[in-house]
Amino acid sequence: MPEVLPVRPYENRIRERVFKVLQEAGLTVAVKKAIPPGLSDAEVVERLRYQHPAVLLIPYHAQTDAEGNSSNGLELAQRIEEQLPRLERVPILMPVSATAIQGVRGMLGFRTRRGPVSVALQRRVLLIDEAELGDPTLPERIRRHAAMREEPARESA
Repeated sequence: MPEVLPVRPYENRIRERVFKVLQEAGLTVAVKKAIPPGLSDAEVVERLRYQHPAVLLIPYHAQTDAEGNSSNGLELAQRIEEQLPRLERVPILMPVSATAIQGVRGMLGFRTRRGPVSVALQRRVLLIDEAELGDPTLPERIRRHAAMREEPARESA
């Protein structure tokens, strides 16, 4: 079973619902290895240097770190892509609130405050609308996405 590493997980009410769907998809949630909320993007990246996740669970929700800097899951995913190339093929599951899902879809296809979202990152992120957590087709979509590993880019001759 692929192991999912939660990064800055939601509060318990939503977290338990998301973890339940991941387990229904046949995934193992590495609760004890979770990277806690409140850390800056730089601190998260530093902790990820020493982990080897099969799948990342990065909620979209905006958060503020101890220094007062705000960030969201999509911006964090961009930073991970930029600074940790060894994780460039790790699928990302990104729960998003029902009220924010349309805006996040737009950003994923275009840009965030960090700049344009790469095509590779767009493919690696599966947005999970929290309103669909009870959808019986969701576990299969998550299972397929978690199994996805993009082929490395090849140089043309």
